[in-house]
Amino acid sequence: MSGLLIALGCLALGFGLAGVYFADSFGTTASANLALAGVLLAAAVIGVAMRSHGRHAGLARRVWLGVVARVTATLVLAGVLLYASSQVGSRWDLTPETGYTLSDYSRRLLARLDTDVDAVLVGVSGAGSKSEMLLRLYAAASPHFHLELAAPQALDPMSGRPAGGVQRYLRSGERTARATGVSERSVTQTLLQLVTPAHTNVCFVDGHGELAADDAGARGLRVFARMLEREGYTQRSLILARAPDVPADCGVVILAAPQRALLPEEGDALNRYYDGGGRVLVLLEPERPAEPVALLEQAGISAPEGTVIDPEGRIYGAQTPGSEPLIGRFTAHPVTRGLDAHTRVLVAGARPLALHGAGPRGLVWASTSASIRAPAADAATPASPASPAARPSAIPLVAIAERDAGEGRVGRVIVFGDADIASNGRIGLLYNEDLLLNAVNHLASRDEAIDIRPKLAELYQYPLQPERTIGAFQSIALLIPEALLALGIVTWWRRRRL
Repeated sequence: MSGLLIALGCLALGFGLAGVYFADSFGTTASANLALAGVLLAAAVIGVAMRSHGRHAGLARRVWLGVVARVTATLVLAGVLLYASSQVGSRWDLTPETGYTLSDYSRRLLARLDTDVDAVLVGVSGAGSKSEMLLRLYAAASPHFHLELAAPQALDPMSGRPAGGVQRYLRSGERTARATGVSERSVTQTLLQLVTPAHTNVCFVDGHGELAADDAGARGLRVFARMLEREGYTQRSLILARAPDVPADCGVVILAAPQRALLPEEGDALNRYYDGGGRVLVLLEPERPAEPVALLEQAGISAPEGTVIDPEGRIYGAQTPGSEPLIGRFTAHPVTRGLDAHTRVLVAGARPLALHGAGPRGLVWASTSASIRAPAADAATPASPASPAARPSAIPLVAIAERDAGEGRVGRVIVFGDADIASNGRIGLLYNEDLLLNAVNHLASRDEAIDIRPKLAELYQYPLQPERTIGAFQSIALLIPEALLALGIVTWWRRRRL
């Protein structure tokens, strides 16, 4: 009977502690279980003490009391530790993707929040869901962020129809937006779009076969345009041939790899815009005109013909080894804040840049072993390797130049040797979006918005380099059989000695 009481007491104690852990408080059920456990364990001890008799009574009593005392002490210690941990605000997120810890970007966004945001969670019938736990992290990080749990049968606040499953909505004033995924990235992007006012126009130059902001294909810029909208920018098309000058409301002008050269008057319009303190983002591509020629010449940046081949950053799947390298060499600058050898970008067929004079600065560089492959028209000409005496930063891939326009205005141009980095098919890889969005933010004088955005822990964000792939293969496919064989040899040797 005492054994049964001990087993039931341990069961009640275990479920009581589990209730405290999951509810993060001493609720009615948890408290009842803990009280029941105390009664059952006490009854077991009393029963053992009363039934122990005979010549082995003392020994039996000591054994039973020792067992009960050890079990009780262990469970009480666990309860004390659990209670103490519930009173401490800090938590340790040991999940591989740190899914229960907000990134620095999200925390800084919440710290800047100066308007109330209500997060409405629809379709959750019980506490403890992943969506609820994620949104509670946001609520804990800002007094302006509030979580509201709606009934499972509640209507969609945007359409007025049944929600149809778990839905997450963010509401601020009269604006409501839906977070499409159960991830920090999705919620943060929705929050950013909801609370950031649209105060800067981004004008995409059109009319020369550029990569288009409304193109949803693999080489289009539709995803980039939507990211800009979430960052608080409005975007529209700009046809330079229709006006003598760039409109004054264009805060940033983007020229994305035109297939045809600009007309002289169009180039002059961009030049005047830059001279007057305008901001321009230029995305170049090999075998396409390096436009705007006049503006780049004035900025001290040129783009020689050819494609950068970087064998140190090569990955599997590239058509030419080194033509789609991982780049991890950055100059310290607001545009490259947070980027280093561990937070790389992935380029595809980058055009080399050349810097002239003391004005322009390189921001992103190929490795010291990089070379320049000749254009297709000169395919017979061998690639020209970088000079052995060249500096480590021999081939810039991204550069910036500034010009004093007077009256406190500064013209600024950032040039990328690769336009595909902004395409729909590649902007989501690694840290490409961070480099591009930070470049636009710097052009728009919004350095406070420069940061590394939360990522999704998905395979496509981590292209495999040959050396790392071979190392992983060796660890999985070779070390395990090697360990088994070594264990077999040791076992055989020990048996042989018997």
